[in-house]
Amino acid sequence: MLKKAASRAADALYEGKLEKAKLFRVVRGMQMGDMLPVQFNPSEYQISRSVNLSRKLSIGKDQDIDKMQAAAGNFATFSATLYFDTDTDLSGFDTGSLSSALKSVLLPNLGKKPTEVCQSIANMLKYNDEQHAPLKVRFVWGRLDFMGYVASSSISYTMFSRDGTPLRAKLQLTIVGEETELLQRRMIRTFSSPNRTKERTLTEGDPLWLMAQQEYDDPAMWRTIAEANGILNPRKVSGAMRLKVPSIK
Repeated sequence: MLKKAASRAADALYEGKLEKAKLFRVVRGMQMGDMLPVQFNPSEYQISRSVNLSRKLSIGKDQDIDKMQAAAGNFATFSATLYFDTDTDLSGFDTGSLSSALKSVLLPNLGKKPTEVCQSIANMLKYNDEQHAPLKVRFVWGRLDFMGYVASSSISYTMFSRDGTPLRAKLQLTIVGEETELLQRRMIRTFSSPNRTKERTLTEGDPLWLMAQQEYDDPAMWRTIAEANGILNPRKVSGAMRLKVPSIK
């Protein structure tokens, strides 16, 4: 009787209130494919943005901060640390009082080894040889919806069973991209239309597929930009370059 009451109380407490973070693989455009639930919501995440500044210098005049110009904007960077643990439950909560449906929401990876969960993530984040670009992903949690490419990921195993099997894992994840709401706003701007030829500056160190993603929303179209600019080997592009971005006919 008490167990049923505890179960109903737990359902009432958590139903519709605990939003779980999720990591999706993006199939095309903004369409989401495979999903990997995150066992524990991150305690914090960071989104950083920056611009490349240049100075307009006048002969015979002192430097003036008001003469600074934004030469180009960089992609935003999302960083978070995710934890996976099969040795303990959420804050020691008695999972016996939870319904099976609620368990799947609160503890989506319960019973799985951290090595299996982290391997699933690693498979999602592998470099795509066909497109010469990493897989696009979306991190969704509540109002946050961040889409981009995994710039780095690092997995640390921090607790082990007697036979050496990892019980806890920590994944440090960095995604380079932008919030989907901002991306959608940019896509409807007329100057961003892929239906007319224009020129863009490739920032030093950026690969062609990043420009293709920004202009066409498809990293595989880096070949179109390469052909239009006589680039035979995109890996040998060095330094900032002014490139022609062909229209889509």
